[in-house]
Order: sequence, then structure tokens, then C-alpha cells
Amino acid sequence: MPPLTHTKTNLARDVALLLAPVPLLLALHFLTPQSIHSQFVFTFDLSEPWRLLTAAYFHNSDSHLYNNLGGYAVGALLTWMLCLRMGERRWFHVTFAALLLAVPVLTQLSTFAVFTHQFGPDLQTTSRGFSGVVSGFGGFAFVALLALISTAYSRTVVWYSGFLIVLVFLNELLVIYTGTVSPTVIGLTGLGAVLSVGEMYRQSDVGFERPREAWKPIAIDAMNVVLIVALLVIYVYMLFPSTIVSDGTTTNIYAHALAMVWGGLVAAATYQLPTI
Repeated sequence: MPPLTHTKTNLARDVALLLAPVPLLLALHFLTPQSIHSQFVFTFDLSEPWRLLTAAYFHNSDSHLYNNLGGYAVGALLTWMLCLRMGERRWFHVTFAALLLAVPVLTQLSTFAVFTHQFGPDLQTTSRGFSGVVSGFGGFAFVALLALISTAYSRTVVWYSGFLIVLVFLNELLVIYTGTVSPTVIGLTGLGAVLSVGEMYRQSDVGFERPREAWKPIAIDAMNVVLIVALLVIYVYMLFPSTIVSDGTTTNIYAHALAMVWGGLVAAATYQLPTI
């Protein structure tokens, strides 16, 4: 997809697009009665399929809504800035729409399949909240970061870097839910870092004859990646809290994980779309 021009008008339109879900979520939460809410949440029953989508836009409590809005602000801004850096505003627009409309449905269907397999078809529970969309932006950000790396380096570097980032997230989840650090994961993470940096150096067009100069652009790229990964680490911490039940609300970390995967897959698919 060729880039769209970064004019002030286009950037203003992007900001308006980013803000668009916020008043909708606030209005649905504060201006509609609970009796209305109950008609749109997902009850793990496919007899009313529209609930697969509408459930994403209703919340259990004020804190539930505010937490999701905070996560949305981080994820949407991060992916938008990554796409701007690559000149891929159109990719952001298409994926943004898919995250709002398709990822909630895919996430609810996947969660439905997992839960009914695990607990049986008579599961009495409900699902609601924007966190599936928020998690989808996490997957989008991961793919956007790899796409950014691919613009400067080879596909091999992308694979090494993706391997490294996934290991960082796995190590973070281990710390969150077990309170321990795995030496194996740390070792694999270190190996991934060495292989990624070594491959970036090998792919550098500066050449081996000037090693000091060769490391400068690589160091700048690495610092940018580290900063983005650090933001993603914070993002994962927000989506996968150590205390799953809080204020009477249970955080569905299975749905968060599935939504993140779907967000990444959708972003990877839209990145390959031809220009219309």
C-alpha cells in the first residue's frame, strides 16, 4: 500500500478517527440503562449472533470502561505512530476498521469454542468490554513493528526479532503469573538478541571495513525497537493482570490472548492487500 501524504488535514482526520470510539463507548455506558446492556452482551449462546460484536461496546462498571479506554489510547496511538513512520496510513485505516468490527467477533467465537470445550455447552456466564479490541491493537503493534524492521533489513532479521520479542513477552507472563524468572527463557532471549543484532550488522550496507560507523545506524534502530518493545511490555502488563478478579469483574485473559493473536493475523492480512 503506497503512503498517503502526511498533511495537517490528513493528520487531523486520523486524530478524529482515533477519537471516534470514545464518545460511543461513553454514551453506551452512561446514557443507556442496564436493561439495555443485558440485551447486547455475549452470553455464550449463538442464537443471537449480533451479540458477538455488540458485547465489545458495553462494560460492567466505570473502572472497566476507563481501564479499556486507557489501554485503547496506548495501543491505538502506538500503532498509528508506527504506521506513520512507515508511510502506511492507509494500512492503519483498513486495520483500524477491522479491529473494531471483525476482531471482536473472531475473539468471541474463539473464546466460545475454547470455553464450551473446556466447561461444556451449558456455561452460564457473559462477556463484554472493549478489551478484545484493545488486545487486537497489541497484535497490530507487534506486526507493525516487524513491518518497520523489514523496511530496513532482511526477512531473516524480522524472524529473529519476532522470535526475540515473543520470548520477552513469554518471560513477562511467567513473571506475572508465577513470580519466577525462567533461566531457559532468559537464555533464549539473549540468543535471539545476539542473532538479531549480528544479522542486522551483516545486512548493513556500510560494510565490515568500517565497524564503528556500521554500528551507529544499527544502534539507533535497536534503541527505537527497545523503546517500542518497552511500551508493548507495559501494554501486556495492562492486559494480563496478576489479579484476575477485581471489583466483581473477572478479566478474561484467554480472550485477551486470542484477541491479540487475531489482531496480529488481521494486521498481517491487511498489510498484503493490494491498493484499491
